[in-house]
Amino acid sequence: MRRIIHPEKVRWNLKKALLEKHMMAQDLAKKVGTSRNYMSHIIMGRYPGWPYRKKIAAILGRSEKWLFEQEGSDGKNN
Repeated sequence: MRRIIHPEKVRWNLKKALLEKHMMAQDLAKKVGTSRNYMSHIIMGRYPGWPYRKKIAAILGRSEKWLFEQEGSDGKNN
């Protein structure tokens, strides 16, 4: 079964996690090893960002599922 991913929810989850870490998209892009432009596309839901999802989740301290698949909890890695 294929999950429906809503870009707007992904966008808000990523932005929330960035704010909590006091980071900007360009900071995350640098840590992940991609361009600011590509990271912006991931955040806006234009690109799925498959090669970077695990690294993004680890840097932001959230689960990959919460960031990209709308898991119900807050997705924090405790």
